[in-house]
Amino acid sequence: ARLFAARQYAEAQEPLWACVNAGTSTKDPAHQLALTYRELKNYDQGWPNAEKALARHPGSVNVLYIAGFLKFRLGDHSESIRLLGQAFRLDNYDWRVHQAFALNYIVMDIRPGALAELETAVKLNPANAELYYQLARLLYVEMRIPESIAASEKALALFPEYTEVYSNLGLCYELTAQVEKARENYEV
Repeated sequence: ARLFAARQYAEAQEPLWACVNAGTSTKDPAHQLALTYRELKNYDQGWPNAEKALARHPGSVNVLYIAGFLKFRLGDHSESIRLLGQAFRLDNYDWRVHQAFALNYIVMDIRPGALAELETAVKLNPANAELYYQLARLLYVEMRIPESIAASEKALALFPEYTEVYSNLGLCYELTAQVEKARENYEV
């Protein structure tokens, strides 16, 4: 956790895998591990570790989540969904699994499924700004502008430095002809 917090992602991967493989019941190590792969974009290097972990711990939600996440990032969406489905059957209240389902559905252009999964993830983890931002982006694409603005504002209430959210708000305000508000958000 210390290496992850210090943004030493490459150095954090081995100890985070050790936590996941030790069978920790907390969700943070597996989620942090997924984020290290997202930052480093070394998904192909993570997959062999995931295969070994799956062989040792086939019933671990954390292992199934990280394996599903890696398969998503490697572009194997059907396998990602299969692995996430196994995790879901073990713990259907795991927000990470719902978020990963949603990301797969977005790429596969299954927007109703993505929306349902993001809404569920937000309900399960309402303190997560990233979930609100992802929901806001999808609502924007769906042209549900007032809802996108509301989700963006929730993300910013949780994490005011989340700069990507301001761009989404700018787009929303631009569509609603609120030019000054759009400009303010673009300038942040």
